[in-house]
Amino acid sequence: MKNNKNKQTILSGIQPSGQLCIGNYLGALNNWTKLQNDYNSIFLVVDMHALTSKQNPADLRKRCLSFAAQYIACGIDPSKSKIVIQSHVPAHSELMWVLSSICYLGEINRMTQFKDKSK
Repeated sequence: MKNNKNKQTILSGIQPSGQLCIGNYLGALNNWTKLQNDYNSIFLVVDMHALTSKQNPADLRKRCLSFAAQYIACGIDPSKSKIVIQSHVPAHSELMWVLSSICYLGEINRMTQFKDKSK
């Protein structure tokens, strides 16, 4: 992927907790194919976010690879954009450890997503 220093970077991802559907295509993937021409694009399969609910590890691995393949099938061009499976980048889990060491429960309790998942 050629990195153009004059372009801004965009980062977006989809959690592989189920199957990709027409809603994913209309809401994200279709837009990503257009955005990749104007931005340095990084599109993620955010599998570590899927671990907040019970997962069969083998099924999750298959869905991750399937999502990456479907990103390409929907028009994400690997020569223009990076396609990344989150758990394949050690820095993600390393940063999570650092942040979990410095974030207080009171701060985390104010996050909408944390409150929703805690119920």
